[in-house]
Amino acid sequence: MNLLVREHPQRVSIAGETYAKYGENGLLEERRGIGSTGRRSKSESSAEEKLKLGINSLKRRMNF
Repeated sequence: MNLLVREHPQRVSIAGETYAKYGENGLLEERRGIGSTGRRSKSESSAEEKLKLGINSLKRRMNF
């Protein structure tokens, strides 16, 4: 155990926090990604990007 603590102190700390919060089952269950908001999808655009696309579309329709 001391070797593990010496070589990977952050992992041991995280495991200790998980154990304190969720108990033994928290260590046995996969918890990665639970409660994460994730990344914004590529299809989502900012308002500025949408405005630029709209202007370009109008220019094409008006033959600019």
